[in-house]
Amino acid sequence: MRRRKASFLDLFCLAAILGASACEAAEPALDPVEKELVKLGEEYRHLEEDEWRQLRPNDISDYSNAEFSDEQWLNRMRSGSLSPDERLLPRFLALAELHADSPFALDALCFAIRRRGSTVNVHGATWQAGERAIDLVAQHHLDDPRMTLILGLLSFQLPSKKAESLLRTALGEGPDRATRAAAGLSLARYIQTQGHHHKMCQEFKRKSRLTNLDRTLKVFMTPYLEQEYPYDPDKASAEIERLLALVIEEYRDVSAGNWAYAGPLKVLVRPDKVAERKTYGELARALLFELNHLVPGKQAPDIEGRDADGNTFRLSDYRGKVVLLTFSANWCGPCRKLYPLERQLVEKFRDDAFAMLSVSMDEKVDTLQASLASGEITWRCWWDGLDGPIYKTWNSPDAPTILLLDQRGIIQDVRLNRTTPREEFERAITELLSKAPALETSNR
Repeated sequence: MRRRKASFLDLFCLAAILGASACEAAEPALDPVEKELVKLGEEYRHLEEDEWRQLRPNDISDYSNAEFSDEQWLNRMRSGSLSPDERLLPRFLALAELHADSPFALDALCFAIRRRGSTVNVHGATWQAGERAIDLVAQHHLDDPRMTLILGLLSFQLPSKKAESLLRTALGEGPDRATRAAAGLSLARYIQTQGHHHKMCQEFKRKSRLTNLDRTLKVFMTPYLEQEYPYDPDKASAEIERLLALVIEEYRDVSAGNWAYAGPLKVLVRPDKVAERKTYGELARALLFELNHLVPGKQAPDIEGRDADGNTFRLSDYRGKVVLLTFSANWCGPCRKLYPLERQLVEKFRDDAFAMLSVSMDEKVDTLQASLASGEITWRCWWDGLDGPIYKTWNSPDAPTILLLDQRGIIQDVRLNRTTPREEFERAITELLSKAPALETSNR
């Protein structure tokens, strides 16, 4: 039998098969610890999406003061089904303890610390798992470069002796300048965050009605802070200034680490190759600017930029009006959920000295233009893009961030967020509008 001559297509297919086999052979096997961590992430995601989401209350913006006492509300919050955190975080910790020498142990611990920040129940299993994770980080992973991320996470969470000890140990004994710089900056932010939490507690005491979310914060957070972490504003301000001065003086040239989450439910920590590299000196100066200019009682820094049509306008153009200022983006789900409420406010106060303004962090101006054209957004916006100049000047606020300014542009001491009921937005705006005549008289 005569053999068929191999065609070019045959040779091409053979080469492709051999090449694929070579690639498969050369590809390293998945680390067994990483494999187990990814598996845990998948299991957590399944619980979160298929079970827990159906059980979570959707009435966080409602009021229940008349229905439950604080003690009854506390018991209500403590009862119920186990959350994914309560069920799975012990396994994340067990993995980290069993493989303490593996770099993936820190990924598992970082996830537990992230989830620690999702609760205010300091007696619950989620918080305790996070506390144990802090212990393990301090014992085994102080020299991991990803420590800078963990220190930053702790700076925004409720305080604890373990968290503060890790921050101060990293500042004094960190193995490199980057760790010590991150610890100094994070400790300053940690102290600032304590002040925010104490301020919230005072607000809860003043208000006659609390949303269910605020009620939960009150019954768990207020006694913990008042008993364990009394706050001295003057002492705190002095230490924050000292820490920021230290970072600016000693570590101003150190590049800040950029880390991104990856994998199922983002259980892995990997280098972020896209984010802009900043120095700790720049970050410390930005926080100092925030403390001096972006707090209640201060006049908001002027904003100058272009709207979706390319026309320049300024925040100061709206002096004489009450301004609700937000930082938002179409890619931000909570921001989009606020749009109907914001449209209602624009309509309700259409004939008053009120303006709704937003800084849009949409990546493309086309996205903002489409929202305006469809009527999803009915107020004027600056288009700032991702990491734009306005966003940077205002020290990278979260989305959504909501600020209320009076007729002089002074930032008001009110807490407005995505869970605030419409009536509280309206009450705050109405109170400022009622003060307009007095302000006009005082300015003559």
